[in-house]
Amino acid sequence: MRILIRCLGAWLVLVVSTTAPALHLSDNSVRFGFTAVVSRSDIDTITQLLGYISERLDRDLWPVFTSSQDEMNRLVLSGAVDLAWIDPAGFATERPMPIVAVPSREEGPYYYSYIIVRSDHDFTELAELQGRPFAFSNLQSFSGALAPSYEMALNGQLANRFFRPVIYTDDHDNTIKAVAGGFVDGGSISSLVFHQLESRASGLLNSLRVLERFGPYPAPPIVASPSLQNDVLSEIRLILLSMHDDDEGRAILNRLAIHQFDSVDRNHYRPIKDILDSSAAP
Repeated sequence: MRILIRCLGAWLVLVVSTTAPALHLSDNSVRFGFTAVVSRSDIDTITQLLGYISERLDRDLWPVFTSSQDEMNRLVLSGAVDLAWIDPAGFATERPMPIVAVPSREEGPYYYSYIIVRSDHDFTELAELQGRPFAFSNLQSFSGALAPSYEMALNGQLANRFFRPVIYTDDHDNTIKAVAGGFVDGGSISSLVFHQLESRASGLLNSLRVLERFGPYPAPPIVASPSLQNDVLSEIRLILLSMHDDDEGRAILNRLAIHQFDSVDRNHYRPIKDILDSSAAP
């Protein structure tokens, strides 16, 4: 397997191919988009996942990284990206995209919003962070901003007034760095990213602890473009849903800190749509 990286416009594209004769899109290539729902700093694990799919699908895979969820949704809906691992808020508010698979841990296909602080701080509850600097990932992130803001609103607190100041880091990796580096006293991140880094024994987490968690919420789905051929979609879904049945697949799942991929329908994300449609939504 040969791996190549190039920039195409605003996208960072990493090419994973079992043949890789040339650096161009072939008719049977598959473009797989990644947003901040997984740790994009862990290129090794992303490469292994795509190599696993590529070998079994017998197609080249082109991973695509974008700077925003809206941008990724546009690429998926237009067919510029064939598959994408997206934020559940982006999925719940967009017109239907086929669900390929959903990551599943002990609780099933769910995840949490973690409030993290430095281990050497003696905070015991979220209320003690009032008036202190706090990091959200971005306004479109469910676990990184929307979920904690919603839960706080239910208790009569507006996050942008409760924390002083609020900063936006763009993704969960940057939020972790901001808290670990002492730039802010707390931050909100995805439990999936936290445990993905934990599975790598990341030194960043050595100085951090989870102060509070909100959830569980429906986990970020892998979705397909409406223009992806049904036979290719079915093949990819089968590959993902059976990953836990072989040693190589289990090793990659362990690095992603998930047990397996599950199949769900669109109604699984109704709780998130209800939150976003509620009067307490940020």
